[in-house]
Amino acid sequence: MSALKQIVFPLCCTAALLSACNKKDAAVSGSETTANKSELTLDQQIVIARAGFSPTYAAKVNGGYLVEGDILLSDAQLAGFTRELQAFRKAGPITEQYQSTYKVGSLPRIVRIAVDAGTSDPLFIAATDIAIARYNAQGLQLTFQRVDKAVAADIKILGEDLGTSGGSTILGVSAGFPDSAGNPATPIKLNNKYYSNTYKDTLTFATTIAHEIGHAIGFRHSDYMNRGYSCGYTPWNDFLKKLGIDNYNEGDGGVGAIHIPNTPVDPEARSWMLACSDGTDRPFTANDSIALRQLYH
Repeated sequence: MSALKQIVFPLCCTAALLSACNKKDAAVSGSETTANKSELTLDQQIVIARAGFSPTYAAKVNGGYLVEGDILLSDAQLAGFTRELQAFRKAGPITEQYQSTYKVGSLPRIVRIAVDAGTSDPLFIAATDIAIARYNAQGLQLTFQRVDKAVAADIKILGEDLGTSGGSTILGVSAGFPDSAGNPATPIKLNNKYYSNTYKDTLTFATTIAHEIGHAIGFRHSDYMNRGYSCGYTPWNDFLKKLGIDNYNEGDGGVGAIHIPNTPVDPEARSWMLACSDGTDRPFTANDSIALRQLYH
């Protein structure tokens, strides 16, 4: 099953942050509201931390657990976390580009993307076209093509009123990661009440869409090992340490967290796959391009 996702960055420790996959604007499923959230038990928080996700602000919601403001995990996924722990802590750097276990297969391949955002279609289409152009400029074996909403698509980008969580507007939810058959995750849901045709920052919105497409084709957050870097969340390992729990194993969240060779050891503030950002436009950095080519060149 797929995990659902979203983004914010260091400046995000202050109050009003927006971005691609925003921490502040926690993502839940389209039908989710704060009315059906509940606090987690300590045992549930430990399961989340053992899986490599920060339990900060985590909550029980309809359909699973809302983690890090942008990831919806099912009970089945959480049950599998302890079986899939990987010993990343013993060797290697802690903040690099990471991929999930599966990536999109049958290369070279054209991934068709359809947009259905209701009255927000003009904005969504413009931002999606920019995101697609950024990927296609990389010269990968994976290329993207926007198709009409009536056409069968590999990834659907949907506009919905996603409501609020903790008093913050929910900007979006991604469908997670590719499946074992090599298909990209779908759909990506974005808030068409916030991202309406009066929203003017098309480039920043394109970054949001590019980030969610990144998850859909197999990229995990580039600060996967320490969400405290970009989001201000208590790192999962610090949470476990305070409880006296052995944490030498790094969890893969049930979907894998495999280091991509030749990506940097140190955090990169402008990466398109940071868990959180400062709400600005972030085209691919040189290291982002390396990560994309490692997977899909």
